[in-house]
Amino acid sequence: MADRAEFDAGPSLDPDLLRKIFEMSPLAITVVNREGRIIAANSRAESTLGLNRDRLTDCAYNDPLWVITDFDGRDIPIEDLPFQRVKQTLARVTDIRHAIVREGGARVFLKINATPLIAPDGAFDGMVALIEDVTSAVTIDKALAESEAMLRSIFRAAPVGIGVVRNRVLLWTNQRIHEMTGYSEEDLRGKSARILYPSDEDFEYVGREKYRQISRFGTGTVETRWLRSDGREIDVILSSTPIDLADLQKGVTFSALDITERKHLEEQLRHSQKMEAVGQLAGGVAHDFNNQLSGIMGFADLLRARMGHDQTLIRYADNILVGVQRATDLTAKLLAFARKGKYLAVPVDVHRLVVEVASLLSHSIGKNIRIRQALEADPSTTTGDPSQLQSAILNLAINARDAMPDGGELEMTTDLVAVDETWSERLVFSIPPGPYIKIGVRDTGVGIPPEVMPRIFEPFFTTKGESKGTGLGLAAVYGTMKNHGGGITVESSTGGGTTFTLLLPVQTENGGLVNPSPPIDAAASHRIDRATHVLVVDDDDSVGLMVAEMLETIGCRTTVCTDGEEAVNLYRRRGDTIDAVLLDLVMPNMDGKAVFHALKKIDPQVRVLVSSGYSVDGGAQELLAEGASGFIQKPYTIADLRTNLAAALF
Repeated sequence: MADRAEFDAGPSLDPDLLRKIFEMSPLAITVVNREGRIIAANSRAESTLGLNRDRLTDCAYNDPLWVITDFDGRDIPIEDLPFQRVKQTLARVTDIRHAIVREGGARVFLKINATPLIAPDGAFDGMVALIEDVTSAVTIDKALAESEAMLRSIFRAAPVGIGVVRNRVLLWTNQRIHEMTGYSEEDLRGKSARILYPSDEDFEYVGREKYRQISRFGTGTVETRWLRSDGREIDVILSSTPIDLADLQKGVTFSALDITERKHLEEQLRHSQKMEAVGQLAGGVAHDFNNQLSGIMGFADLLRARMGHDQTLIRYADNILVGVQRATDLTAKLLAFARKGKYLAVPVDVHRLVVEVASLLSHSIGKNIRIRQALEADPSTTTGDPSQLQSAILNLAINARDAMPDGGELEMTTDLVAVDETWSERLVFSIPPGPYIKIGVRDTGVGIPPEVMPRIFEPFFTTKGESKGTGLGLAAVYGTMKNHGGGITVESSTGGGTTFTLLLPVQTENGGLVNPSPPIDAAASHRIDRATHVLVVDDDDSVGLMVAEMLETIGCRTTVCTDGEEAVNLYRRRGDTIDAVLLDLVMPNMDGKAVFHALKKIDPQVRVLVSSGYSVDGGAQELLAEGASGFIQKPYTIADLRTNLAAALF
């Protein structure tokens, strides 16, 4: 073959026509001889390869000038270049993709089709190559691929589930969807979205409501439930928008936000706010009730003291006192629920409490109920009020006993646990993370129906029969745990038994509150006589009268004031004649705290015995810390009054 390419197409084609086609081709065309040197090139080849025709015809097909690589920039072995492949196979090659670097540094992407030239004797005589510049297409494809990769990255990192459906068939879902539902991509792709819903009703409602909103507003948002692969339901907000609003057949994209935890926290907040409101009401009722009980107990005690030897009347008075004491026990539970019950802060061995409760219960439990203990908490010491904590455990144990009328097993356990965010869904109210002593009380009884569960801690709510429960036991447990910085969990199923779990902070340091009833020697109570003058301050006329009668019974002189300001003015005038002040804490206008502070300004040594229908931590504790001489909770007997007054005086 000569160095110059000849275009002799035979008698049927005009060589000039062929040259025009060669020159006007939209593809670059090069002709390479059997040694691999370019011997002809058209105008498009000049622009594509970046060299004029004279320079091209001085180059070999693999000239180092071009730095030939694949599209990813990797070197290509010489045997894989089109010329060598055509030469070795004597066959056409198509869609070979190479990149070259032209003079000036521009990188060009090429697609090459090549055909061998065969000599009359059948030997390889060169190659014709058609070269297409696909740089623009490759650049667009790369940009698109990068954009898709970025979108995939965004979809993977998105905190919400994202997917695409067509006719409610899942076409694509991101990783967050798989985490939310427990299904893999293979599980969901091509499946009806019905797989995600717990019922046909939920599935149909979402479709109906979503597409109704889309037709009106272009987007649709629906709150619904999804069913995970493990059978657990989650709450989800779905937002959807069509890919093409004019043609829903092109598909709809949706986002899914798991709001299960948020709804749980909202429910916890609503429940906490409701319980707080009920607690304030319960505390106020208990306080007012204790005030009324004070009069009943006081006058009954006075009657008993003056009945001589009439045993019938004494029995009547004793029955009144017993009834008042039972009512007082109920108000104590209300105060515990309202977190206004007596609260000491002393080291408490939880194991000792559980053993004591088991011992108490063993005397009143049927033989058909087995009590089992597994006490493994180490350490087992918390800080709190031993009587309140024991009462809380006893309440749970009694409820467990009552839930097993036909017998069963009552198990009380302890352990040490680390509370973290995984506990949040189980707790009735939230508590700070950290180490806690876990007290479990489990029964194999009738269980708690699901519809009852949200109300079990409400005061006066009970499922027990008439005269079998007040509905205050669990309410008191709730308040006690709140008081102690602890938590509660409940697990139950109808017919499957119930497990209550109490969580109490592990003791970190010793502490204690001011003792509301300091011990006194036995003789001190005999030092009260007619010379002892007590100022009684109580806004309730009948209570003030009753207290004055009780004080006179134990040998005191009394002055009664029903108004705080009146009491302060009287003390300012006659304080030197008053030995002690019996001060009600809750009064209108000028309350007990204000009166106490005013009295202390008049006489820093004033002896004040604080009294309240609330217990010691219902405001009295603050006054004890500021120098009050003692505290007595309403209602009280003459004996209680004598003991506490003696302690305040001496």
